[in-house]
Amino acid sequence: MKGEKFLKRIIALLVLINIATLTYMWIQQDKQPRGEGALEYLTKELNLSESQQQQFKTLRDEHRASHKPLREKGKKLHDDFFDALKGNDSLLVERMADSIAAFQKVQELSTFYHFKRIRAICTEEQKKKFDGLIKETMMKMAPPPSGQMGPPPGR
Repeated sequence: MKGEKFLKRIIALLVLINIATLTYMWIQQDKQPRGEGALEYLTKELNLSESQQQQFKTLRDEHRASHKPLREKGKKLHDDFFDALKGNDSLLVERMADSIAAFQKVQELSTFYHFKRIRAICTEEQKKKFDGLIKETMMKMAPPPSGQMGPPPGR
């Protein structure tokens, strides 16, 4: 019983960390991009042809369009989750945390398959280089480490 409570607390802590990360990402999306984006970086590093660049832009635009409603749904889930602070229904909070975790999985899979489609437009030589660059690319797209985050703008 004590172990189960401990695990629930750990899961809740991890969910809160995810929420903080996602909140920061939503705040940052309205700001100017930091440095070069994934498109520019991969185009340069992989030496993509004009045709590949156009395919990449199309894939990026499709991915962004499909993620807009996901971001909105994620924001609603998190808003509802924090609205639960006003109540005492721990079962509801657990279900909401599970919903957020399942939703995070959908987002992660969507991003994974997006990059898989990008990899598919590469030549064999480019695929080898892509495989070595993907982690660095994801780091460029991620918010800065939590130690570097300040309070949200306007606070």
